[in-house]
Amino acid sequence: MDLLGLIMILIRRWYIFLLVVAITVGGLAYVYPLLKPDYQATGTLLLAPPNSQTQLIQSQPTQIPVNPLLTSSTGMLGVAATVASLGETQAERQLLASNYGLTYTIVVDGHAPLITVQGAAQSQDAVVNGVGALLAYLRDQLNGLQQSLGAPPNQLVTSKVLYAPQTAVVSNSSRNKAALILAVVGFLVACSLTFIFDGILVSLRFRRFMRAPARSSYPAPAAVSIRSRFSKTPVSGKVTVGDGADNVPQDSLTRR
Repeated sequence: MDLLGLIMILIRRWYIFLLVVAITVGGLAYVYPLLKPDYQATGTLLLAPPNSQTQLIQSQPTQIPVNPLLTSSTGMLGVAATVASLGETQAERQLLASNYGLTYTIVVDGHAPLITVQGAAQSQDAVVNGVGALLAYLRDQLNGLQQSLGAPPNQLVTSKVLYAPQTAVVSNSSRNKAALILAVVGFLVACSLTFIFDGILVSLRFRRFMRAPARSSYPAPAAVSIRSRFSKTPVSGKVTVGDGADNVPQDSLTRR
């Protein structure tokens, strides 16, 4: 069946479709206030390069030992991307989700070594504490990475929390998403029930139509009596006694 045929079924059985849609809308109106909103918070971490990477010896610029993190051509932006990737590991996501119920994204600015953390959780305290814990984790990962690479103490990249969230913003994105999913499911259920109901009615009408030719509109023929079927026409000039197979001529009875 093509799309036009399905639409015609919905139009023909509109009362079933609208009934299920009305039930779905009523259910959404009851469930939506019960859904908990999300709370979102944002924190930023700024990375600062070492104070000096060169020094003058005998009026000649001499390269002193540098931080291995700064040897790439990307410079501080590359360091910020590396630190951000350390916070996006699966283990860290599972840890923050279990401790705070936090889901988050980490974004690195394209022009400055600035890392922005955007988190969401089911409560205000959870999202504030979770984002704060993630910022502290990124700082620890930066220090640990430089120590493992043997960076000189005077060439360490430092970090500073520019903004630590104190409050959270209420967001209805999760509730709206859940409501949208329920609405789509209700629409599909309404369509399915309408098609099923129409199919049942069509099947019943078809069976009724198939049984109709077996019923004859003409009256049944009159029953033929057994007596008329087996009776014999009496012989002329003789009187018979009895009917049917017991017809015996009277003169034969007299001779007996």
